[in-house]
Amino acid sequence: MAMPPPTGGTWDCHVHCFEPDRFPFKTRRAYTPRRAPLDVLLQQLLTTNVMIVQASIEASWHGLLASLEDCGKRPKLLSGLVRGTILADASTPLSGLTHGQMERMHLLGVRCIRLHGVYGGSGHDPAWAQGQITALAEHLRPIDSNGIIIIIMRPVQSLGWSVSAQLPLATWAQLKHFILTDKHLAGLSIVADHIACVAPSDYGSDALHDLVELLQSGRLYIKISALHRRSPHNIHAKKDIVTLLARVAPRALLWGSDWPHVDTSQTDLEAGPLQGVHAGAELAAVQSWLSAQQLQDMLVNNPCRLFGN
Repeated sequence: MAMPPPTGGTWDCHVHCFEPDRFPFKTRRAYTPRRAPLDVLLQQLLTTNVMIVQASIEASWHGLLASLEDCGKRPKLLSGLVRGTILADASTPLSGLTHGQMERMHLLGVRCIRLHGVYGGSGHDPAWAQGQITALAEHLRPIDSNGIIIIIMRPVQSLGWSVSAQLPLATWAQLKHFILTDKHLAGLSIVADHIACVAPSDYGSDALHDLVELLQSGRLYIKISALHRRSPHNIHAKKDIVTLLARVAPRALLWGSDWPHVDTSQTDLEAGPLQGVHAGAELAAVQSWLSAQQLQDMLVNNPCRLFGN
């Protein structure tokens, strides 16, 4: 018997849009994707709601904001909600934003700030990752009048945004104590991108156990996305990992298609081929591994709680 579909608005929590003719890529970048505009994304979208994520190779967040604004101006493009994740790195530092600019981003749909420790970061260094997360959580922006500071605000916290990061599993494990105990992170939701870079061979490892404890604590969400990256040609090798996470922390799961499935191993400055991932088949596989309630949590309840505000 086929499992009944989830009720309510489903979410794809990790997609990208690329229009380099309008919004150029970084001159120095780890890979070069093909053009993947918003209209094509929405034609192929499998869910009601979507989170568009600024990729590490994009030179600025202007392309992401343009996509959010386009959806707002043309509501027929998408019947559900469109949200955005901006990237914070050396080329697009958060410190350059005023609280007013962040409020405008919030109105457009931004709900998350992303750190990237794999492309353009030092993700294997837990001290670097801890410093980056702390800086975002404690992003203090003085608002002054005639040179006099009149108030200190924490816009990331006050707007209710989350922080997502793509980091190796070993780094997440080493961040466990920091995430569970640091007072600066109180009230901040953190999201591990791309299933925390867990490979099938990590099953049963101490690092995976630490990740599980983080997820069970309620301090960390995890995106079940990009399964093909660490299990190429056989995403079913990830079944034991996914079912474990769903069993021990069903309220922590999010799903992302990772559209348009860029081949990040292509390091040329010319656009490389896509990976040929079938998002529908991948989602169907994950659906077959989960109970109806786990699927409902992953596709509807959890993302709505995190991004639906």
